[in-house]
Amino acid sequence: MWGTDWTRTIGMLTYEQGVAPFRDTKRLSDNDKAALMGGTLQNVYKW
Repeated sequence: MWGTDWTRTIGMLTYEQGVAPFRDTKRLSDNDKAALMGGTLQNVYKW
């Protein structure tokens, strides 16, 4: 599960800018990206 320290960075960049490195990287598979961006959370909380 991916987490941020969003409350400390909100004045420096937008949320979109914060997630872009994870969304746009070629180093992670589509499945890895899906897990990082909510998939694991859905599994943990049975959503």
